[in-house]
Amino acid sequence: MRRQGKSVAFLGVIAALAAQGCATATPSDDDKSGGSTRPALFHGHTLTEAGPAALRDALADAAIVVVGERHGDPMFHEVQRQVVLHARRHRPKVAVAVEWLPHTAGQVVDAWMRTPAKTVDELAQAVGWKAIWGHNLDAYRRLLETTRQNAVELRPVNAPPGISRLVARSGGKPVDGKWRHAVPPLTSGTEAHFNYFAGLMRAAGHGHHHGLDESSLRRLYRAQLVWDETMAYEVNRLRRSLGENTIIIVFAGIGHTDFGHGIPARLSTGPVVTIRASTCDQGRPRAEMKGIATLIWCVPEAPASTASR
Repeated sequence: MRRQGKSVAFLGVIAALAAQGCATATPSDDDKSGGSTRPALFHGHTLTEAGPAALRDALADAAIVVVGERHGDPMFHEVQRQVVLHARRHRPKVAVAVEWLPHTAGQVVDAWMRTPAKTVDELAQAVGWKAIWGHNLDAYRRLLETTRQNAVELRPVNAPPGISRLVARSGGKPVDGKWRHAVPPLTSGTEAHFNYFAGLMRAAGHGHHHGLDESSLRRLYRAQLVWDETMAYEVNRLRRSLGENTIIIVFAGIGHTDFGHGIPARLSTGPVVTIRASTCDQGRPRAEMKGIATLIWCVPEAPASTASR
């Protein structure tokens, strides 16, 4: 019984890990916000003010832009939406690569993008959003609509569902069966990345893992590598297929993007720019955010009376 309980708890950690984060049309402003807005930007490595020109220059020069998210958090998804709108103003072709769905769902997503009459809810039903991703669809609705309205290619790049769980449960042994071909090499791990990952897991451990030992953390790290390596591989492949005139914007959880770990470290084509949204103390990023991304996009904290509603 104890072993069964431990197994159930371990699988709970996998679920928690996933939840963390784990044409040339002109940009459409058919929404109430009036389109893209001027961001409050800071250089991530110095925490000094960057100004709007820094975003324009980054989008003009970058091959790939990686924008981290806390899954289902409206603040992060609105910043991602703004990045798409700004990119469409400065680049003729934009593609968005997302963690939210497996790369095997590509044809379904393409069909939805080509059919304006189909709703976001119809897309969610077609791809099995609730079962595969699970996060509140409403948090992503406006972002999905913006990509389609602005002639942006939308490409899912994650691993097929369940692969990371199989790897975590295998204890380092090769995965057998029909999914063996879907498992990436898992050879890109580093101690620096593992230590960062373990820190994230320990910080989230208050309600999730009841003190996982290093062996368990190593197993979970292998599961993390499934996502990181698969998504980076798919983004690299997308870059080669779409060519240099297309900027690729990657949306993935902050556990896959912060401090250059995860996806950015595994991209083989550049230049790569990372963007991190954050609420900021008195309009400035906090000291511990130094180095978290190329650019930090500061969002004012909502007043207490508004935030509590």
